This record gives sequence, C-alpha cells and structure tokens, in this order.
Amino acid sequence: SSDVCSSDLADTGNHRLRRVARDGTVTTLAGTGEDDLRDGAPLNAAFAEPTALAWRRDDTLAVADAASSTVRLLTFGEQPHVSTIAGGYPFALVDGVLAGARLNRPTGLAFTSDDALFFADAGNGFLRAAIIFASSTTLLVTTAGCIIIIVHNQLSLSFEVNADMSFAHHKPSSGGTTYSIPCGLSANLIVYA
Repeated sequence: SSDVCSSDLADTGNHRLRRVARDGTVTTLAGTGEDDLRDGAPLNAAFAEPTALAWRRDDTLAVADAASSTVRLLTFGEQPHVSTIAGGYPFALVDGVLAGARLNRPTGLAFTSDDALFFADAGNGFLRAAIIFASSTTLLVTTAGCIIIIVHNQLSLSFEVNADMSFAHHKPSSGGTTYSIPCGLSANLIVYA
C-alpha cells in the first residue's frame, strides 16, 4: 500500500516496481525482473518496461506497462495480486470492454477523483480512459478525442459529430433529451450514473 514516507517508482529497465524508503532502502513491490507479461502474486508477476504508476484512493496501484502495451493493477490486502485490466497482444487501437481493448505503449496515467483512470496511449497518440464501475464487472475503455460518453446502466448513446468537429449531437429516437456537446482539443469525460 502507499506510504507517505517513501517513494514508489517504475524501474523501467529492470522490469520491476520499487519503493524507496526515506532512509534510502530500496525494496521491490512487484516484478521478477523478466521482460514479460505475467499476472499473479507481486513477486511472481512479470512486467515489460513499466513506465508510470498511479495510486487509487483504495490503495490500488495502476501501472502503465509500455512494452507489453497493457495497463496493470497491483492490489494489496490479504492476497496481493497483479492483474492486467486492458491491452495485450496484438498491439492496436481498439476500444470497448477492457478484455478486448488494445493499446500501444501506454506511458503515463492518473486517476481522477471519481476513480476514472486516464492514460497516455503513446503508440497510438491518444489520451484514453478506463472506467471501472464498483457495482459491475463490466469495464470499458474509450478513446478520448472529442468526447467520451459512458452510460453506467449499460444503455448506449450514439453521437453524431458535425462536419467541422465542433459539436457532438445525440437525439433519442423516441423522444427524451437531445444533447449537443462542444468538442475541443482537450478530452472531456462524462459519466452518467
């Protein structure tokens, strides 16, 4: 778990996650040192050039594992575990449920205050978002370009983007609310609960 008196880092070249204590002591949080993709107990798991770390409020550590093109989670507790939540072979740009989503060299990541995970998919040149819903095992990844809409109750909304890419429009087929959302150079994320 996170420790305010230490620094955690991705030891990219050694394929490990490390903790540096205030007194300078370095310990391994996870990774065997093999350049590989393997989930499991932290000291049995293998990473392939981990490049960035981000702590979630529940003391879960997200890892951008660049050479395996994955995002990984290190959970602590009674049985600490490393798991792959998105990406893997083949490397590509594929959105959708995390098990089928594909990435290309994620290099940086950060959690928002509501636990959405944004990461730089450097090989594809996109900012992307992983939304992990506590009440559902369905995990989604979407490409953050103009606008991302995730609907928590598993309904889907389709948006049409106008010709000059300035607005995304949604008009329900059977009445209801019409949404017009301005698009900009920065990514926007809207989560409907």
